[in-house]
Amino acid sequence: MLEAKLSLHLPCQHHSTLSCFAPVLQKSVQGSPESASSYAKLAFQLSAGGPAVGMAFALCLSAWLKLAGGNLFADLGMTLVAAHGSFHVADILGCSNILATVALGMSMALFGWSMLKKDLQDPMTVCW
Repeated sequence: MLEAKLSLHLPCQHHSTLSCFAPVLQKSVQGSPESASSYAKLAFQLSAGGPAVGMAFALCLSAWLKLAGGNLFADLGMTLVAAHGSFHVADILGCSNILATVALGMSMALFGWSMLKKDLQDPMTVCW
């Protein structure tokens, strides 16, 4: 019987949601199948973990905008830090980094926008 070995080399393993699936695919190809519970755990970690990270960043950013906001450049800087921070923290935790950033944006659109001072809303819209 022929035995085929597959080596998965992703160009940017630490910056992609695909990197979470690489170990599962590698074990499946090598003949050690994972249990259904490990697939369910991975799916839950990716689908729920990312949005949870994004909403946590949105809560922190909203609180900061409410308490210390008021300067356009500081507020814009904090939104950029939150967007990139949620992406990288979710990646480190093994969650979906794209869903984390999307959840941050949607959460800020829903309840964070009201925390931004009225005179800064137009310039912030132009910047984003």
